[in-house]
Amino acid sequence: MDWHISLLFFYVFAVLKSLGQRRYLRKTNMPSSVVAAMNYTLGIFPLALVVGLLLPHHINWSWWVVFLLLLEGLAIGICNKLFVRAIKRLPISLFQTLNQSGTIFIILGGWVLLGETLSMLQIIGVIIILAAAVLSAFAAKSKKRAQPIQPGTVKLVLIAAVIMSIGLLAEKAALGYMDVGGYFIFGLGSQLIFVTLIALKDVNKKVWKAVSKSDIRNNVVVGLLSALAGFSYLYTVNAANNIPLIVSLNSFVLPLTALGSYWLLHEREDQRKLWGSIALGMIGVCITAL
Repeated sequence: MDWHISLLFFYVFAVLKSLGQRRYLRKTNMPSSVVAAMNYTLGIFPLALVVGLLLPHHINWSWWVVFLLLLEGLAIGICNKLFVRAIKRLPISLFQTLNQSGTIFIILGGWVLLGETLSMLQIIGVIIILAAAVLSAFAAKSKKRAQPIQPGTVKLVLIAAVIMSIGLLAEKAALGYMDVGGYFIFGLGSQLIFVTLIALKDVNKKVWKAVSKSDIRNNVVVGLLSALAGFSYLYTVNAANNIPLIVSLNSFVLPLTALGSYWLLHEREDQRKLWGSIALGMIGVCITAL
């Protein structure tokens, strides 16, 4: 399958996952670390294990590969908790805008550490996509009274974006030593272990008693959608063999999510900015990917 097609699948699954997660986080009081762990244990890893065993899963084991798996598992595990916490604390417009800083770190890291670069035309396309993502974030800005921002939350998102970029770069490096099926088993398995360990300190009798059938159902659905988005992303980045390019193209998920939230969650965005971000993002994707 061509990576352009798998990128389209990623857009679909990532948008559905974002909408489902946003809807669920509005009404749950579960600790952010527990929500992240439930996503993995109930949805992401069970599907990853099945798919990984069905696909070729050869791995060229070495201490370097073990280090990369541990690094990406720890980094992505930490970010899952931090991002869930930030989504609860920040207006979605500010969160999405700050989160785009991770794309810049990945572009620089991919160039310096992996030797993966962008052409001048692709850089222009990336700038347009990032501009569309920021525009879509402000299109979604609430017209109601401003949501108070807890001290340190902006710094939390920026730190999480840096950590996530480290995790994704380690993930891309690890894919050079194994089939995608092997990464589904051991890479996502590493993330499961660290996400669970991080959640253990927040788990107590009160939290266990608070878990409802609705929590389980929502985390299964969001987890499965996250897994499908992750599978599409991993296939795409492996096939294109250029993480700065794919992560940049992934930023178009934000305008698409804003559009989805307008239709499905009835979040009334500024329509001019919304449709402007969609048009701008499509132009950027065409310049960058075609």
